[in-house]
Amino acid sequence: MSKQKRERLFSLHSLLGLCVAFILYVVCFSGTYAVFTASLTRWENPEISVQYEGAPASIDAEYEAFIDSLPDTAKIPMVITYYPTPDMPFYKVQALVSAGGPPKPTIAQFSAANGERLEARGTSLSQWMAYFHTDLWLPYPLGRSLIGISGLLLLLMVISGLYMNNKLVKRSFLWRPDKSLKLLLLDSHNMLGLWGFLFHGVIAFSGAVLGLGALSGVIFGALVLGPGEHAHLEPLEMPQLESHGEMVPSITPDRVLQISKSVSGEIPALGILVNNGKDNAVVRIYYEVEKPLVSYGVLDLNGVTGEVIAHNPTPQSIIPRLYISVRPLHTGAFGGVWLKILYGVLGAILCLIILSGILMWLERTSATLAKVGKASSISFMFMEKLSVGVCVGFPVATLLSIYVDQMMVVEAARRAYWVGVSVFTIWGFAALYACALKTHTSLRALLGIACIALFGLPILNLVGAGGFVSASLIPNAVFISLAGILVFVIRKLPKTLA
Repeated sequence: MSKQKRERLFSLHSLLGLCVAFILYVVCFSGTYAVFTASLTRWENPEISVQYEGAPASIDAEYEAFIDSLPDTAKIPMVITYYPTPDMPFYKVQALVSAGGPPKPTIAQFSAANGERLEARGTSLSQWMAYFHTDLWLPYPLGRSLIGISGLLLLLMVISGLYMNNKLVKRSFLWRPDKSLKLLLLDSHNMLGLWGFLFHGVIAFSGAVLGLGALSGVIFGALVLGPGEHAHLEPLEMPQLESHGEMVPSITPDRVLQISKSVSGEIPALGILVNNGKDNAVVRIYYEVEKPLVSYGVLDLNGVTGEVIAHNPTPQSIIPRLYISVRPLHTGAFGGVWLKILYGVLGAILCLIILSGILMWLERTSATLAKVGKASSISFMFMEKLSVGVCVGFPVATLLSIYVDQMMVVEAARRAYWVGVSVFTIWGFAALYACALKTHTSLRALLGIACIALFGLPILNLVGAGGFVSASLIPNAVFISLAGILVFVIRKLPKTLA
């Protein structure tokens, strides 16, 4: 490639990075955290870490009591039942309740060991982070579309970064930490980017597909179907909610489980009861499929009689099969715990690549100003401090919000709101703190806070659980290991970043 073309790619790469660096960092960090949502949810809720063997316990009696406890005037058009898994050993029933206003979910949880009802805490921090990663907690499809666009821009950055690097093999092993800050940042950025480019490209592409699929459905619906109509891009369209129908009892979760095992041989992962309590009720069952990159099979039942309406273990045509492979490819759900750990490590590396890119731009701008005999401008110094506040402050806010989430006492329906308030408030204070001090001082202080918070999490979990819980062993070991790494990093940081 000619020098002129390489310079154009470098300009494109730098421009894209400068424009979307912060949002990409936030999306990548929250996505890395969200990879471990199931394990962290059990860590955050030790009371749901029940043990059971064989088939999960019956919950029909408790389920009927839960449905009967809802207001007499309420309509329940849909009931979603999440069945137990090794990571989440409990039932979660979510009834979409409408009582004179927009439908709102009412949630109940039941032990897989004995079927007894468990106290529902509401949205935990790890669940909040997972939804923040997919939708930024913005209305659908706005948030998801923004995530899709950021994935597309990240893919362009990965491709441009790969093509503008000559001598790929040499740069993949070139790391000079003892030379200068400029070379350290450049070598780290290149080496981490080149070693992980395949993973980062796949994550960017799959994220763009998942995010922009929502926007494509809205645009197609507006242009072809009519105002306010959305195209369903899922391979298997969901049964539709109907306002009419005679009132008759719907089949129970236990009956759904029995039918799923007899037809598919698998315990359902998810059961969606549409038109609950009506003669036109339908149950959509999703169950795990032991095929590479195929996360689920689908089974539709008559919601009154339990008769099988349709059974689709996997879509047969190539396009739908490719589409359903995108989500497990993006989340690492097609492998075991070691694949998730690999996804977590590579996701953290992507965050470091973005951070090193920001620091490279700041360092290069500073050098350019010095070359022409100008001191760093106020806006440049503010950008430098803000970068530390945003990129280091977000992990700090996440860690401290774990403490807030564990200690606050609020009703389940309001927990997500207060978790969000905690994250953004602490993050804002961290950014202000970084902007008020010298960069190296705030960096060391914020990393120190993160280190202390990580060391304290196993203690918090031990106190909150009232004793040792085996499900918490791996997360606690990870927290202590990360704290140890931060201690090493803090000790190696120079006294000044100048």
